[in-house]
Amino acid sequence: MITPTSLQRDYLDRFYTEMVNTEVGYATTLARKHGFTYQHFNRLWDSYLQSWGGDTKAWGKPYPPLSPPPDPPVFPWPSLEALESQLREDEAGLVLVNS
Repeated sequence: MITPTSLQRDYLDRFYTEMVNTEVGYATTLARKHGFTYQHFNRLWDSYLQSWGGDTKAWGKPYPPLSPPPDPPVFPWPSLEALESQLREDEAGLVLVNS
C-alpha cells in the first residue's frame, strides 16, 4: 500500500474538500495543471484513508482539517507519470496477493 507523505496527504485533504464542495481552489487548480483527476484520487483512496487511521471519523467533521497551503503551490508528486507508475506497482501487488 502506498503511504502518502505529509505533503501528499495535505494535497489530498484539499482535493477531497474542494471536490465535495465543487469549488475551484488550490488543489483543483494544481490538478488541472498536472492532469490529476478524480480517478487518480479514487485509486489513492485506500491509502489516503489509511493515513487517517482507516476512518474519516478522525476528522471530527465532514471534511479533513486543512492547514495553510504551501506557498508557492506545490504538486506533491514529481510528475503525474511518477504517480501513475507508483499506482500501477501498488495495484499489481494487490492483484498478486489476491490471486
